[in-house]
Amino acid sequence: MKKKILFCLAMIACLFIASCGNDEENAPAEKKKAIVTYLKNSTIDYWKQIESAINSECEAMNFKSIVYYVDDDSDIDGQYKAVSGIAKLQETYDIKGVIIAPIYTEGNHKVEESLADFISGTKIPVVIIDSPVDEKNNPLKNYIKAYVGTDNKTAGKSLAEAINVEASTVFAARIKNSTPTTARYEGFCEGIGTSIPIWETLNDNETPAAMTEKLADYANAQNLVFFNGGLCVSVLDACKGKNVYSFDAYKPLVQDMISENGCVKGIITQNTFLMGQKAAFAVIDNATSGNIFVPTIYVTRETVRSNEFRPFINYFGMSI
Repeated sequence: MKKKILFCLAMIACLFIASCGNDEENAPAEKKKAIVTYLKNSTIDYWKQIESAINSECEAMNFKSIVYYVDDDSDIDGQYKAVSGIAKLQETYDIKGVIIAPIYTEGNHKVEESLADFISGTKIPVVIIDSPVDEKNNPLKNYIKAYVGTDNKTAGKSLAEAINVEASTVFAARIKNSTPTTARYEGFCEGIGTSIPIWETLNDNETPAAMTEKLADYANAQNLVFFNGGLCVSVLDACKGKNVYSFDAYKPLVQDMISENGCVKGIITQNTFLMGQKAAFAVIDNATSGNIFVPTIYVTRETVRSNEFRPFINYFGMSI
């Protein structure tokens, strides 16, 4: 009898141990912490530089970095589709924050509405990067933890003060209906002390011939200022013999600057690497919030080798 009791106890112990083992094996795996980022056009260096910084910061903190792009800066439907899939991502990852450069048009905030619907049932913070938003009418206004970007009007004024030329020698160009380039232009005019002639285009695809024709009307304009770097790249060949100053550190502009006979004399750029780092850090560090304005970098042929501009040179893989 005693042997039977001992045998039964042994069997119960074995079953208990086996049961515990199964519980451990069946326990759900711990989800990896992640930051989900929604940027704009993947073909533009500006956004790739921001992504590079976000990825670096996430890697250092052992976070998964998940980045989505759209085909162009106005692809609101593409960004809406990407944002709509965030609930599915949460099944796999422990999402700690969302970084987004939202695309919206007047009266169409479906990207923010979709993200707000998801965020409302969570405590996930939202960090807006680069693109200022109308907080009054924005569906995300109650969930925005921080805005990371640049004061574009101040940047425009800084460029005017840096180049320090007579207003009568300046001709400028910008993308029409672009909030950032409008602010840059206004700041530049304030810095130079008067309004300057400006060529407005709808996109970056203006031809060199169009630029050459326009410049013929301003033959005395020795200094050309581009408030949009992509536009400057597209018409750079038409600017030979002029002094070119541009916003945004695009690779062709930097290459022209370091070449012996280039026409690009100065570039003022948002510190994209610092922007990406600040955005990721605003998610990871719960104490960081509010408006985070990242200072611009002004680089010339004389200062292009500076430590401040070094991350751009390294990113482009240039040896200078």
